[in-house]
Amino acid sequence: MNAPLQTTDVRLSARLDGTGDDAKLTLWIDPTSITLERDGARWRGTVDVLIAQVTASGAGTVSASFPVALSLSDDERNRGRGDGVGVERTLTIRPRMHQLRVIARDVVTGNVGSLVIPLRPPTRQ
Repeated sequence: MNAPLQTTDVRLSARLDGTGDDAKLTLWIDPTSITLERDGARWRGTVDVLIAQVTASGAGTVSASFPVALSLSDDERNRGRGDGVGVERTLTIRPRMHQLRVIARDVVTGNVGSLVIPLRPPTRQ
């Protein structure tokens, strides 16, 4: 979480809608970058996700930490190769936070992907 560089072993993209109490983070995980094992008609895997809020001085606070258990059909897995598999989380963005840092770890391999989302203060109207 303290590293300023992003890692790309687990490929991620994200969008943050809103700030304050009802910010919605949508995270897309590329299923080709994680271990998925065939289980009957489904592809299954687990990614641990950690979301931290970081001040301009680099002090961080964990906002959420949760596993994402994926269970994908062949079609969902193939579609996810282009768009990623979406996961949504509602967050409360604390005052004076500078960034969100998102870290995803493939449970099987330990491979990690991360990204940094800049937070802008609300504009005054």
